[in-house]
Amino acid sequence: MNYLMRLGLGMMVGVSVMATLSYAEETRKEPAQHHGEHREEIKERQQALKEKWQGIKEEGQAAREEEKALRTQMQQAVESGDMEKAKSLREKLHAMHEKNMMHMKEKHAAINNEREQIQQKKQQSKEEFMKNHPQMKERLEKCKQEGNKECGKGKNHPHKKDKPTSHE
Repeated sequence: MNYLMRLGLGMMVGVSVMATLSYAEETRKEPAQHHGEHREEIKERQQALKEKWQGIKEEGQAAREEEKALRTQMQQAVESGDMEKAKSLREKLHAMHEKNMMHMKEKHAAINNEREQIQQKKQQSKEEFMKNHPQMKERLEKCKQEGNKECGKGKNHPHKKDKPTSHE
């Protein structure tokens, strides 16, 4: 082979190796980016859930205030001797209370459903992360075998030293 052909072949091999390394690097980064997207989505959903819960608490407080006002009116009617008005207020209070309780049960069921969906999403994200990062899975299994309950929680991970570094 002459020199130019060898040079051309060498360049082609070099380009294909670079392309393969580039593709490998991109596919290695993709799961981590995907995991980050899951985390952001989960955080946003959790924040929305907190806001919904706050709204439910405020609605419940307003409903209790309305019921309290009706009870006060009913007591005043009894004190003034107007038993018919007291009876109608009592029936109105009972109906209002039943309606409020049904409404709150529905809201709580919706919140609990959303909470379960977030937990499922967290679990799926964790499983996907572990699938794409086998070294983490190995470290966590090692911690479980040792009975370390704090394993994986923070920078002082006991098995972090096991992680191979690029300069070893």
